[in-house]
Amino acid sequence: MSSSKPKKSYAETISQAQVMATGLTNQATEVAKRGIDSDFIQKIRTHTHRSHRSQR
Repeated sequence: MSSSKPKKSYAETISQAQVMATGLTNQATEVAKRGIDSDFIQKIRTHTHRSHRSQR
């Protein structure tokens, strides 16, 4: 029995990335211990912002 997940829309994917970036920013000290730096978080924000704007 195979259970396939419904596909997410592009907007849902972008929204989830934005939420993730916010969470990473809020937990910057903790995630830095695991190698996620502010440059990486900024790249996520930049790419999701560009993608969000291009869909308008």
